[in-house]
Amino acid sequence: MKRIVITIFILLLIIGCTAQKKYYLKAQDFTGKKIIFSLQEGSSYQKVDKFGEHSGNSKEPNLFEVLRQSIDELSDETKINMVYSHSNVFPTDSIIPVIVNIKNIDWIFNGTKNTMNVNIEYQLPDRLIKIVGTHKYKIFVAGTKSGNLKKSLKDGHRQLLSAF
Repeated sequence: MKRIVITIFILLLIIGCTAQKKYYLKAQDFTGKKIIFSLQEGSSYQKVDKFGEHSGNSKEPNLFEVLRQSIDELSDETKINMVYSHSNVFPTDSIIPVIVNIKNIDWIFNGTKNTMNVNIEYQLPDRLIKIVGTHKYKIFVAGTKSGNLKKSLKDGHRQLLSAF
């Protein structure tokens, strides 16, 4: 009996720790297109603001590197041609430039349920899109600013792509 209760508890713990959102992206909508992201210079100085009780500290993330990683991972997952560039590019029929401006990064601690929100402005050739990238998760051991920021940025990129 004790074994069954422990097994059920472990299964609920595993299921309860997953956080997934569904965005419907069609890679074929971006066939022949290349999306090139670049980080607006002022964004590189953003710091992670922490709210709520927490312990420990991790170093501030390298926003250029975390943005590049989030784009590379999402490109692999979606099979959409996306890359990061240190410099801005000009739009063409096959290139969609996106300038990313990270306005602020909030890491909210609420017991074992934590959230990282990133307010992002995506500057496209014809419009400005404001999005909040979010990563909600349950934590029992530790988390890093860079890891959670990457997941929040990926959420923001997914929202941007689904808005096309």
